[in-house]
Amino acid sequence: MIDDRTLHEYRIRFRIDGDGAERQVLAVADGRAQTITVELPDGVRVTIDVVTARAVYMLLHEAVYSSLEPTGPLLRLERNTADGWASGGAGR
Repeated sequence: MIDDRTLHEYRIRFRIDGDGAERQVLAVADGRAQTITVELPDGVRVTIDVVTARAVYMLLHEAVYSSLEPTGPLLRLERNTADGWASGGAGR
């Protein structure tokens, strides 16, 4: 079990059109270390500080989000909680 006070685990699950396989991106946010570790579908992992993560988020939102809508893949955010994986990244 992950310590809810310091670590938060997330995953994004999605399918790409024409490919029946489901892919996922995993992330662990470490509040104490102020880092986020992300694992991509091909197994590559990277750990970045939260300020850099925010900058990357802003770039991706502006550069990518509009090109995915409205026909891009459905992305589903889930957060690992004491009761299992909850949709929407919501709390307990």
